[in-house]
Amino acid sequence: MKRWRLEWNERANDDLWEIWKHVAAEDRAAADRLVAALTAVFAKAADYPYMGHINEALGEDYRILTRRD
Repeated sequence: MKRWRLEWNERANDDLWEIWKHVAAEDRAAADRLVAALTAVFAKAADYPYMGHINEALGEDYRILTRRD
Protein backbone atom coordinates (compact mmCIF):
# COMPACT_ATOMS: atom_id res chain seq x y z
CA MET A 1 0.00 0.00 0.00
CA LYS A 2 1.27 3.47 -0.88
CA ARG A 3 2.04 5.68 2.11
CA TRP A 4 0.29 9.04 2.13
CA ARG A 5 0.37 12.17 4.23
CA LEU A 6 -2.62 14.16 5.39
CA GLU A 7 -2.12 17.82 4.56
CA TRP A 8 -4.15 20.82 5.70
CA ASN A 9 -3.85 22.96 2.58
CA GLU A 10 -5.32 26.24 1.39
CA ARG A 11 -7.88 24.56 -0.86
CA ALA A 12 -9.21 22.46 2.02
CA ASN A 13 -9.28 25.58 4.17
CA ASP A 14 -11.24 27.48 1.50
CA ASP A 15 -13.72 24.61 1.11
CA LEU A 16 -14.27 24.40 4.87
CA TRP A 17 -14.75 28.18 5.05
CA GLU A 18 -17.47 27.93 2.37
CA ILE A 19 -19.14 25.10 4.32
CA TRP A 20 -18.96 27.20 7.50
CA LYS A 21 -20.62 30.19 5.77
CA HIS A 22 -23.34 27.94 4.33
CA VAL A 23 -24.16 26.38 7.70
CA ALA A 24 -23.78 29.70 9.55
CA ALA A 25 -26.39 31.32 7.31
CA GLU A 26 -28.98 29.29 9.21
CA ASP A 27 -27.27 28.44 12.49
CA ARG A 28 -23.99 30.06 13.48
CA ALA A 29 -23.63 27.93 16.61
CA ALA A 30 -23.95 24.78 14.50
CA ALA A 31 -21.31 26.13 12.11
CA ASP A 32 -18.96 26.77 15.02
CA ARG A 33 -19.57 23.25 16.34
CA LEU A 34 -18.85 21.84 12.88
CA VAL A 35 -15.55 23.73 12.68
CA ALA A 36 -14.61 22.59 16.18
CA ALA A 37 -15.41 18.96 15.31
CA LEU A 38 -13.45 19.05 12.06
CA THR A 39 -10.51 20.71 13.76
CA ALA A 40 -10.60 18.07 16.50
CA VAL A 41 -10.43 15.35 13.84
CA PHE A 42 -7.36 16.96 12.27
CA ALA A 43 -5.79 17.46 15.69
CA LYS A 44 -6.38 13.78 16.51
CA ALA A 45 -4.79 12.80 13.20
CA ALA A 46 -1.84 15.02 14.09
CA ASP A 47 -1.16 12.79 17.11
CA TYR A 48 -0.43 9.88 14.78
CA PRO A 49 3.25 9.32 13.90
CA TYR A 50 4.55 11.50 11.05
CA MET A 51 1.54 13.83 11.21
CA GLY A 52 2.92 16.54 13.49
CA HIS A 53 2.92 18.99 10.58
CA ILE A 54 -0.87 19.15 10.94
CA ASN A 55 -0.55 20.69 14.40
CA GLU A 56 1.72 23.35 12.94
CA ALA A 57 -0.80 24.14 10.20
CA LEU A 58 -3.90 24.03 12.39
CA GLY A 59 -3.15 27.17 14.35
CA GLU A 60 -2.98 29.57 11.41
CA ASP A 61 -5.53 27.82 9.21
CA TYR A 62 -8.07 27.47 12.03
CA ARG A 63 -7.88 31.23 12.66
CA ILE A 64 -8.42 31.84 8.94
CA LEU A 65 -11.30 29.36 8.84
CA THR A 66 -13.08 30.94 11.80
CA ARG A 67 -12.57 34.56 10.76
CA ARG A 68 -15.59 36.78 11.05
CA ASP A 69 -16.74 38.89 8.09
